[in-house]
Amino acid sequence: MAQPNPPTAILDLEIEVLSMIFSQVCSDSPRTASALALVNKYFNDAVKCVRYVHTTLQWDSAHKYFLTATGRQAKSWKCPEFFRGLRHLTIRQRHEKWRGSETDFADQLTELLGQVSNLRSLTWEIPLMLPHPVLDVLEAQHPRAHLHVRRVRTENYTYSSNSFHDLTENKCLISFGAEIFSDNMKSYHHVALQELLCRAPNLKFASLISDRISPSEVNEWGKWHIQLKPSTSLRHLTLDGWPISADTLEYWSKFVDLATLESFKCSRGRIDASYFTRAAQLLSNLKHVSLNLGAYDCDPETARAAQDYIDTCSPLATLSLWSWSGRISLASVLSKHGPTLKELHLHEREESFVDVGLEQVGTRPYLRQILSPESLAQVRNSCPKLKACTFDLNRHTQFLNIHDYQVHLNELVKAGLDELQIYFDAGVGYISLATFAEDISNVIDDEDENEWPELTLPNKCGGDFDSKNLPPVFWNPESTSDVPQTEIPDHPSADIVTFHPPSSTDDICRFVGELWKYVFGSRTSGERLLEVKFGEWDRKYFPLGNNPDGEKQKDIRVYCRAKPHERDDKVGECQILMQCCGGKHWKKFASG
Repeated sequence: MAQPNPPTAILDLEIEVLSMIFSQVCSDSPRTASALALVNKYFNDAVKCVRYVHTTLQWDSAHKYFLTATGRQAKSWKCPEFFRGLRHLTIRQRHEKWRGSETDFADQLTELLGQVSNLRSLTWEIPLMLPHPVLDVLEAQHPRAHLHVRRVRTENYTYSSNSFHDLTENKCLISFGAEIFSDNMKSYHHVALQELLCRAPNLKFASLISDRISPSEVNEWGKWHIQLKPSTSLRHLTLDGWPISADTLEYWSKFVDLATLESFKCSRGRIDASYFTRAAQLLSNLKHVSLNLGAYDCDPETARAAQDYIDTCSPLATLSLWSWSGRISLASVLSKHGPTLKELHLHEREESFVDVGLEQVGTRPYLRQILSPESLAQVRNSCPKLKACTFDLNRHTQFLNIHDYQVHLNELVKAGLDELQIYFDAGVGYISLATFAEDISNVIDDEDENEWPELTLPNKCGGDFDSKNLPPVFWNPESTSDVPQTEIPDHPSADIVTFHPPSSTDDICRFVGELWKYVFGSRTSGERLLEVKFGEWDRKYFPLGNNPDGEKQKDIRVYCRAKPHERDDKVGECQILMQCCGGKHWKKFASG
């Protein structure tokens, strides 16, 4: 009787097959390649074919050469395996400020791209436009590669520059982003970039960031318009700084066939009811809708128009609503779009006294309304396809106890999400009270027995804050005879508002790890991505000016991203990236 063949072991696989397996593994977990290379010589040979699939190079303009993200010079990575295995290349600059000319940079990058055998994507994360020789070699030798330009800055270019025009006809360009500065070239840059978006043959994603655009500027640019056929390739368009109005839609319909867009987003612009009537006519195929209804400048007419639009538009895959509470009905959203929603993002802004104004003391809510556990259960039951969700929670103390949020988190565990984003308040209200102590003392009764409590606040950024010795503040804004107190009143009323100081960095680190474990720790598959934002991380500027000592108040906002640990012996643990000061400062750590 023939003996059955023994099961195939992994070392029996041909090296090409093993390389394909490693390619999938390293795509999801790039750092795994270095560990696999140490297992044995056969693994090492297979890894050589895939370890350079995803590579990030940084240009050191001071020394005029490229380095890897870990600081390795070309002699350690320029090899046949690099040029043969590279598929996805990201280019960054090592120093914030560019030094010297672009000639050496362009020459070295052009030479490198000429030697790569099969590039599939080039991601450009430098604020300068791509040099002409780089575009030429990319299109000539890698015509099927995808070019992603993250964010160029127009301050680097004059009217005589051909950089925008060089990119306009490039067939590799798939996504493009630009930040347009308010200088004497602003109008030219807007017109040039609008032409680029119109004429780029394969462009699918575009994002333009501007200072707030006025109607008079738009009218002036309209006089410069050259009659062109609107782009039919663009699928996703973001306009930061443009008003959310019918006029904006009419203007951009000259450059983009709006009926082909799957997503259209205007942010930081004033919102007008006219937008929704025209959007229903022009944006007929949207699958992803993002609306910021403005913290306090959305009138009832506009809110009704927004509700009607959401109730009548085609079923959506993604819906993102900022400052929506009291304006949009959650039940209506879930009834219309619940069966098709894959992503639902709901957020209310954290207010400071800078946003509210002292004249509004006692008339405005200081704690944003959050979704109840029952509402989260309604979302879970109404959205069977939901994979990503954003919502808000308010801190119960500065020390961040996971047990305070268990009822909400239990609903999220049942939802089986791939991605979760939670906004917590950063403590802006607490610092606002201390900052405006003298002004508020003039408004309320300033007697000896009602002295403002002295609070010594460390002027630290969110990634270096220590609040363990700071007491919470209790205040009844409805009373004109009370000042904030650092002790709970003997007879607290329902009107008492508690302001918690910003959470300490150590507490944030611990808490984010606990959050990830609670929601995702028992699962072994899926993306399992958790983002936690303390404060309005997406806001361009931090709202507070000076601290109580008159110094410029440092940014206390904190961003954390947690994902599964890459090591096989760390199942149920996560790796966390913490950022503060808009991403200028960061650190990485692991839970456990």
